[in-house]
Amino acid sequence: MIRLALTTTVFAALATVASAGDPGGLWQSEKDADGDWIDLSIERCGSAFCGKVAQVHGGNPKIVGLTILRGLTQVDENSWSDGKIFAVDEDTWYDSKMELVAPDRLKVSGCLAYGLLCKSQTLQRHP
Repeated sequence: MIRLALTTTVFAALATVASAGDPGGLWQSEKDADGDWIDLSIERCGSAFCGKVAQVHGGNPKIVGLTILRGLTQVDENSWSDGKIFAVDEDTWYDSKMELVAPDRLKVSGCLAYGLLCKSQTLQRHP
């Protein structure tokens, strides 16, 4: 009985550690100048992570379902790079990277010049 309880505790601890750096889930973007924002669903797509617009709050509802993040591969426990991010308003793909800065905050960046010039936004995880 004690062995079963110990085994269960060890597996529970390992599951918690394995998901510590997981960016998967539903995230809320920062509000833009008009007060609009999106909900972004990030999930595994093969060996990388991708993100689709799950909901639009005050903006163009036609972008719901649009993939705007793709190909982000894990660099270390809390960061991913070598991906692409789509700027809807510019109709352009940029290099992308992301970093889990806290369990409920994800910094997503779109970059030019091999990552030297980046614009970032910090997303909040939905409860």
